[in-house]
Amino acid sequence: TDISIKDVVVADEVNPIHYPDPQCYNSELRIGKSTLATSDAYRDTENLQLIFPESIIEYIPHFEQDLCARASKVWIPYTCFKLHQPETWQLEEGYLNVKTLEREFTKKFYAVINGHSRYNYDAFFDFNVAFWVDSLDKYLTQLNDNSDTLTSYLGLKWYHNDLDKTFYSLIIQSPQSQRVVELVSFNKPDLSNYHRLRNDFKWKETTIPRASFKQYPEGEYPWTGYLGMTKKLGHDVLPDIVPIKISYATSDIDDSIRFYTDVMEAELMELKVGVKDSLDDVSVDYAFVKPVASLIEIQYVQRPLEYTYGSFNTELYKQLIS
Repeated sequence: TDISIKDVVVADEVNPIHYPDPQCYNSELRIGKSTLATSDAYRDTENLQLIFPESIIEYIPHFEQDLCARASKVWIPYTCFKLHQPETWQLEEGYLNVKTLEREFTKKFYAVINGHSRYNYDAFFDFNVAFWVDSLDKYLTQLNDNSDTLTSYLGLKWYHNDLDKTFYSLIIQSPQSQRVVELVSFNKPDLSNYHRLRNDFKWKETTIPRASFKQYPEGEYPWTGYLGMTKKLGHDVLPDIVPIKISYATSDIDDSIRFYTDVMEAELMELKVGVKDSLDDVSVDYAFVKPVASLIEIQYVQRPLEYTYGSFNTELYKQLIS
């Protein structure tokens, strides 16, 4: 008998083991989730579980599914972090409805991947949530094994000057949604192991760092176990996935920084202006900001307004939701 995603959600909602670990309520991450509206919560739940094979649908006993909204709360085990994609039909959507925005993200990924864009990247890919991972192999396996569903992805290679390390970023769009996930590792995978990836998939070099890691105390990083160890077969082991960054594209980086530092009392850790990106030879401004006491940093990236596919650019996006 076929089992639908609705059946899975109902089954999970009666399973209390799917609460996050109690230690998560005292996590030094301080930021516990990333929330984006969706036009189809069931779709996003299903697709995020394809991207993150160990993810769990969070137990939400006090929420009645489909009464006035539909929940999608996917918990990434051992991270104390959730991806939340609520769908609601109670409120007006304003000038920019969710489905239109999702189509723009999908169109831009399709254009870059299939050579319809002038560029190898798109400003809207900077809207993402990033995780450091020990190995990208688990996620490449998911792309390989679900190549008919997970089609919107690209790879970047970048160098971190302070750490003297080369990193690899696997950027994946959850299909048909505005959710973009970035998986960051300094361990280079062997792409020859994945025969169902796109034939033209490769690591494209960029000058722009995808994470600073400056939110950690000196000498500590996501891979050192500073946030705590995970349990495998009853033993403490170093974590293999840690949330590190929430990133936003912006058309006015000074205004974005001002909001976080003046209103949210965040710390500006790094600001670079006019950096020439080797990826497409364009000028880029970027900043890393640390929210109060958090180990998840915020990145803002300002690229030229025309650095996107189509007329829907970051300035228009800002105007429509302001």
